[in-house]
Amino acid sequence: MSCASPSATASEEPEDPAPTPRLTKPANAKSPARAAAAKTSAAADDSNANDSTARPLGITGPTAGVFGLAAAAFALIRTRSTRRP
Repeated sequence: MSCASPSATASEEPEDPAPTPRLTKPANAKSPARAAAAKTSAAADDSNANDSTARPLGITGPTAGVFGLAAAAFALIRTRSTRRP
């Protein structure tokens, strides 16, 4: 089963092609987008120097998840083993 239309071949171009964006050069070098990008990259450089909160939280989250899965598995095993007649 093919999704291509039966009348289209590899050498033909479609009647209604998808639009393509045309990129232009900015009018001035001090555009708001460039200023925001520069400010964001400067802030990112500063935040990498001191991540005293992010790293412990990044470790604590997955660790708590593993303990939660272990507790759920333990509870499941325990409840299934006590129901046997």
